[in-house]
Amino acid sequence: MCFNPAPHNTDNRTWNVRALLIRVSTMLVLLSGCAATLPPPAGADKGLLILSIEAKRNIGSNKPQQLVIVRQQDGAEFSYTSRDGRYYYFANLPEGRYRIKTAAIVIGGNKTTTQSGNLTTSFSVNATNVFPFSPEQIAATETRVRGGSVAFMGSISAEGTAKMFPPGAIEVSHIEIDRSTRARGEAFDNFRKNFAESPWLSLMQ
Repeated sequence: MCFNPAPHNTDNRTWNVRALLIRVSTMLVLLSGCAATLPPPAGADKGLLILSIEAKRNIGSNKPQQLVIVRQQDGAEFSYTSRDGRYYYFANLPEGRYRIKTAAIVIGGNKTTTQSGNLTTSFSVNATNVFPFSPEQIAATETRVRGGSVAFMGSISAEGTAKMFPPGAIEVSHIEIDRSTRARGEAFDNFRKNFAESPWLSLMQ
């Protein structure tokens, strides 16, 4: 037995396909908008600094939303320009020697209310989890940035442990800093993969 769908069913299917295509197109646009971008060199006296940092957990990892480095000569502070996963980029830095200053995972901001019997408790989840760098570790990150070049500060990994309160908070501990040739090579390979058209590539050595 042959089945010929009624005209209105065909129209509905056509509109459903069109709606699906629109949704897919919208998702692709949104995803492309989330891709990391990096400004080009602003002059021969400016450099690029790459830093990898994350707090690993049993499942997944947390990356800091706040990350600041400081120039040793004058105490000038700089936040990252762009981020790609665990890699952070500080573009167009003036020449100088830099160290990490602060790194923090910022979680929450939502208000939660719990009720037990006649007791109602309200609290705001807004935990800032700071990487507890020792003075020796901060000194170990010191990196010289030269104009017209790309520098690597290191790969910083830590242990992230979920805390009972406030909910969602992460306690950061056991920091390790890897400045090996292997870590540097991984960072540069990741940059070449994700910023294939960047003019900074010609400045990598």
